[in-house]
Amino acid sequence: MHHPGWLVTRRTTEETRLGEWTLPAGTELAYCQHALHRDLERFPDPHTFAPDQSQPSAPYSPWPARPERSKDSAWPAAP
Repeated sequence: MHHPGWLVTRRTTEETRLGEWTLPAGTELAYCQHALHRDLERFPDPHTFAPDQSQPSAPYSPWPARPERSKDSAWPAAP
């Protein structure tokens, strides 16, 4: 299984708390989708296709190239 891209970018639309950091609106962020979907703590067998192994709290970003999706969207997205 391969992900659609290595690096996904996002921009904050309002001031956002991320761990111990406060990010102002307009901050550009990037994350590695490959690493996100292979976190052994959240996906015990990341190299096996098992749609039921995803947990509600697990970060999952199957459609990262859709910036128009909002946090209220019905599509799953990374936190």
